[in-house]
Amino acid sequence: MLRRFNTTAIVLLISFKATPKMKIVALISGGKDSCYNMMQCVAEGHSLVALANLRPKQEDEVDSYMYQTVGHHAIQLYAQAMGLPLYQDVIEGLCREPGGDYSATEGDEVEDLYRLLKLVKKDLGVEGVSVGAILSNYQRVRVENVCSRLGLTPLAFLWRRDQQELLQEMITAGVEAIIIKVAALGLTSAHLGMTLQEIQPHMLRMKEKYQLNVCGEGGEFETFTLDCPLFAKKLNVKHQEMINHSDDAFAPVWYLNLLNVELEEKQNVGETFVDRIKGIPMKRGSEILLELQDFMIEETEVEQHLPEEEKPKENTNSTSDKAMDALPPVCKITSEGYMWVSGITATQSDCSTISESTQQAMESLKESVFKLTCHATCSLTA
Repeated sequence: MLRRFNTTAIVLLISFKATPKMKIVALISGGKDSCYNMMQCVAEGHSLVALANLRPKQEDEVDSYMYQTVGHHAIQLYAQAMGLPLYQDVIEGLCREPGGDYSATEGDEVEDLYRLLKLVKKDLGVEGVSVGAILSNYQRVRVENVCSRLGLTPLAFLWRRDQQELLQEMITAGVEAIIIKVAALGLTSAHLGMTLQEIQPHMLRMKEKYQLNVCGEGGEFETFTLDCPLFAKKLNVKHQEMINHSDDAFAPVWYLNLLNVELEEKQNVGETFVDRIKGIPMKRGSEILLELQDFMIEETEVEQHLPEEEKPKENTNSTSDKAMDALPPVCKITSEGYMWVSGITATQSDCSTISESTQQAMESLKESVFKLTCHATCSLTA
């Protein structure tokens, strides 16, 4: 059976070892998660050079599996607040490939992201992408697919973070965001406009009462960032309107249309992004990686103690497994010295454990990196 590994953990591991750090573009929706992940990327030493966003073609808000679109009217000001170029395009496609895996599909909304990032790479030579995904495998798989096709490294430092801890960390780090959409039992139009700090106690109660995701990763709410340490200017909402998108009896959907937003100068702002986040308490990537490894171990232990009928079924599609197993890892060293590796897999026989499969994958990664560095050394000395 082909076993897929937490590719974010592998990407994190490689990014810690790789030098020099990468020039990156940040995928932004305007929300708290994409904003805070940018801060994490800067803290890890990466150079943030541009922002990228996809917006609706006409509507104020569209239902998309991939993109947050509410609040897109103010994205231009978001970029101005950071002093970075914004690459923005419209969402032309629809969700045509909804499965757990993704391959390039004509007319799918994911291909809009491919075209946008391809343009950014062509113009600026970026090599990494900041992604604010926390829990959605659907989004992660598709962003990784796009990045793999373009030779870019996705950086998702929030992936699988404990949401209660993460929300508090964002508040402590100075991410000032407001609720601009609600769509869950326990949330009403009265919560629109609340800050993260104001909504936090309520979300903790709703977690206990209705098992809601504290950070809104189940679509419970969406946010728009008005200020964070990376901003040289802050955003002030002067005029807004409240829209009832769906009058559901149990979980009505409401959102804010930001009609008038202005920029306001901030005092004592550092010259560089690194200066601006200096001294801010944030959990670093090395700590996150250790937690990811612990999470994978816990998942293994839980699976091993499940009754046989509840354990994940073996994939009997041997033709598919053989085809996937035949694909070699893709490795590359760029002219600037960056290294990326993708396509690391391992096969699991009936008697092997997840630990053995993981070891097999790590050996494959080690061998790929060794071959690539040897080839580069031989090229230099030839």
